[in-house]
Amino acid sequence: MDPFDSRQADELATLLALHEHASFAAAGRVLQRHASVLSKRLAALEQRLGVRLVERTTRQLRFTDQGTRLVERLQHAASLISAAELEACNGAAQVRG
Repeated sequence: MDPFDSRQADELATLLALHEHASFAAAGRVLQRHASVLSKRLAALEQRLGVRLVERTTRQLRFTDQGTRLVERLQHAASLISAAELEACNGAAQVRG
């Protein structure tokens, strides 16, 4: 994969929001984007990865096995990033103090 870019970040944030909020409308409210934008982002992510991540019906979203595994890895990555930021902040406080 190429270096991480903002388009990829937007696609992955969309996937995480869809998983957490279980609808395009609710995820759109949180991300302050129209549901159609999120649908296009999800489609772009699926196209780029070459795999279906979410089964869509008019009433619900159902994550495929691949989609669920990707979400789990993204959640783990997000927790590692948060821990790294916290560690950096704590280190900065020690340097100042």
